[in-house]
Amino acid sequence: MGSGTEENFKQNLTISNSSENETEIYKELSQDQSIQLEDYTAVLWQKPTWTVPCGLCGCLLPSENDSHVKRYYEALQHTLSETGLPETIDMTREAKKVTRDQVTIGILSSPVECMSILLSGGEQCPGDMLLILSHSWCRKLPSPSLANKYSLYVHQAVTFHKGGYSFLERYSPPRRVTYFVNFFTNACTGGVCYEESKYLVRNEINKFITQIKDASFNKLVVKPSGVLWYGSKFVSFHDKMDIEGITSAVENVIRHLEERDSVLVEEYIQFEQPQLQQQDDSMDTVRIRSTVCRTSSEKPQTTKITCGIGSSDQPVNGDNSVPHSLELSLKKFGFSDVQIKEIRKDIELQSEKTMASIIKNEKNFSEEKRGEVGAQTDVIGIDLILKKQAEKYEVVVIEVNSHDCMINCQVYEFMNPNTLHEAATELVQTMIARSNAFLMNDKTLLIIGAGSYSKWFIFEEAIKLGIKVVLVDTDLDDSMPKVSEIDRGVCLRQRAYESTRLRRDSGSDAKHFG
Repeated sequence: MGSGTEENFKQNLTISNSSENETEIYKELSQDQSIQLEDYTAVLWQKPTWTVPCGLCGCLLPSENDSHVKRYYEALQHTLSETGLPETIDMTREAKKVTRDQVTIGILSSPVECMSILLSGGEQCPGDMLLILSHSWCRKLPSPSLANKYSLYVHQAVTFHKGGYSFLERYSPPRRVTYFVNFFTNACTGGVCYEESKYLVRNEINKFITQIKDASFNKLVVKPSGVLWYGSKFVSFHDKMDIEGITSAVENVIRHLEERDSVLVEEYIQFEQPQLQQQDDSMDTVRIRSTVCRTSSEKPQTTKITCGIGSSDQPVNGDNSVPHSLELSLKKFGFSDVQIKEIRKDIELQSEKTMASIIKNEKNFSEEKRGEVGAQTDVIGIDLILKKQAEKYEVVVIEVNSHDCMINCQVYEFMNPNTLHEAATELVQTMIARSNAFLMNDKTLLIIGAGSYSKWFIFEEAIKLGIKVVLVDTDLDDSMPKVSEIDRGVCLRQRAYESTRLRRDSGSDAKHFG
C-alpha cells in the first residue's frame, strides 16, 4: 500500500478522525498499487539509508544467524518515521544498571509484528518494554528460586518510552526478564511421512465428499493449520465435487507441514450482501478480524475489531487488504446501523467465548504442554465471516491466530491516530500485572496483627503468588487454619506473643522473621 508522498500521508493522518476522512485515506491507499514493499516493513514511502549504531551487533553472545538484526533495526526506523516518531537513540556507549526487582517485559520479534505493543508499553511502563532483535541478546541462567529451572536475562535491547521515544541500551549486569514473548518460535520439526499417507489422504477425502455431496454449500476450503501458518499461505478454494483438485491441494499442503501441524478441509462460507451496491465487483467480500486479550483478572476482553475487503475468489488477509473499521466496511455493503450494532455484539460474544475456552483449557495443561513455567495465551486474533441464515447474519469463527494478531490493529491505528493504543493497552496491563506477580514470588510477607479467619482470603492470594506469609498476633484464635491445612509448598508460620513482649522485643523479632 502507498500514498504517494510523505507530506500527503501526514496531512491525511492529522485529519482522519471522521469516517469521511477515513474513507478517503483507504481509497487513496487502495488505488495506489505502484509501490513495492520490502519484507519486514510496512512502509508508505522509502528512505534510502539509516544510521545503524556500532553497538547494534556488539552482543556478548554473537550468533551466525544475526544477519537479520540490521534489517529489523532499519525496519523499526522506517516504522517510527512513518508514524512521526523520533529515530532510536544509541545509548550503548555506557552500560545501564537495573535493579533485580524491576519489571522487564521482553519481546523477541521483528518490530513489524509488535509495534502497537511496544508503543503502548512505552506509555504504560516507560523503559520497561524491551524489543529484543536476536536470541543472542539474551542468556538463560539457573533460577535462584526454582530448582531445575532457568531465568532469562537480557544484555541488550531497544527500550520504549512515553511519546514514542526509543533507546538502544545494553545492561551490565544483564537485566532479568519478568515477562517474555517469543515471536521467533518455530513448531517442532519432524515432518510427515508423506509417501505412506498418500492413499490415506485420497481415501479420507473421498469419504468426506460423499458425506457432504447433498449439503447446501458449493465450495470447500483447503488450508494448513499450525503455529506459523498465517497470511493465507497455501489456502485454496475448490468446487466441493472436485475430488482431484482437492486431493492435489491437500497433498501439496502436507509436503510443507511440520510435526503438530494439520490440514483442514471445510465449508467455504459465501458472504452475501444485504443489498447490491454500486461498486467494484471484484471487491465483494469482507473478512473480520477481532483481537482479544486476557485481562489481569483472567477474563477475555475484545479490544479491537477491523475488517479487510477483497475478492471472494481469493483469501482476504492482512497482506492483501487495508484494515477498515467494522462500521465503515459493513456500510459499504448496505448494512443498517441496527444490523451493525447487533453484529458487533455477536462478534464480541463469539470472540470472548473463544478466548474463554482457551483460558479454561490451559488451566488443565501440564507445564510442558503450555510451554513451561508461567506460559499461557494472553492475546489472540480471530478471523470471522458473516453467514446469512434466512434474514439474519450469523458470525462464524474461521481461524484463530497468535503470532501476527496485532499487525492489522497497528496499521489501522497508525492511519487513525485517535485510536492509538486501543488494541494493546489491556495486553500490556496484563504483562505488567504478571511481571509484578512474578517479582513477588519467594518474598516474605510479615503481618503483625493477623486478625481472624475473615482475613484469610488475603493470605490465600499471597500464597498463590508464591509469597511466604508470616503471621504475628497476640490473639490467634482457634478458627485460624493450622499450617497443615494451608501448606501449598510455601512457608507459613504462626506465632503468638504476649503483647508486652512484642512491644519490648519488636526489633529482635523483626530480625528473626526477616
